[in-house]
Amino acid sequence: MTQSTQQYGNWVENKKYDEDGGLNVFGSYADDYDNFRPTYPSAFWTDLTKDLELGTAVDLCAGTGRGAKELLNIGFSSVIAIDADKGMLGRIEETMVRSKKKV
Repeated sequence: MTQSTQQYGNWVENKKYDEDGGLNVFGSYADDYDNFRPTYPSAFWTDLTKDLELGTAVDLCAGTGRGAKELLNIGFSSVIAIDADKGMLGRIEETMVRSKKKV
């Protein structure tokens, strides 16, 4: 069992989510997350959204913002990024500032 899996299990088991409303499973690894997490090809995002109007998108479990960035690159006007891990949300903000995108 990985440390993250164990930490998530403890978080759920102890109902800590009721206390702080946030999760910190990957946040401590946010800097390295993009290095070990596989990406989806751009064609995946294009195919996934081909029948949608390009307005505001919602990226659930947004992680470090890779999906949000792809959605913006496709042409969505804005993306609402949602993730339970505050560390990951902080990483999204950094990523978008560097790429001059707004999430």
